[in-house]
Amino acid sequence: MYNNINPNIIAAWGKFVFLYEIEKLSKKNEAELKNLFPNAVAFFEKKIMPLISLQDIVSKKTLLENTAFQMAKVGSTGTGITSFLRHMRNVFAHGKIDKSNEVYTIIDFEQNENEEGKLDNNVSAFGELPCTDVEQFFYHIINEFEKPEEQTHDGSTGSASVN
Repeated sequence: MYNNINPNIIAAWGKFVFLYEIEKLSKKNEAELKNLFPNAVAFFEKKIMPLISLQDIVSKKTLLENTAFQMAKVGSTGTGITSFLRHMRNVFAHGKIDKSNEVYTIIDFEQNENEEGKLDNNVSAFGELPCTDVEQFFYHIINEFEKPEEQTHDGSTGSASVN
């Protein structure tokens, strides 16, 4: 196992990273994502977004108490799904995720040039999220991409093929 994560889950996340890059999900706005992945967006809004705080993060020391997961703000509107997808793509691609007691601990960094011209790594997302919620969210995305005609568009749970 990798960082205590089942290889089948990692294979599903590999599909997501591939999908994120090939379908240029980083260029999509919230409305476009709702059109492409209605179940995933509904699931995100119901189960994951209530666990997230959107605010600027300077370091892990600035994390709010009683907040499961924090992401740096990218814009002032929307549910945060575009930021969440970007952070999760980075986390999966760089292996910055670990599983313990059915919770994923996640960290993402952004690089900024400081006054001396050197790169600083600032925390842009950090925290813990329930494994089942994260897995179900990405299964929705994969299923809706692979089998769009089979979707119910009600945000119910499902599972994705990882073969």
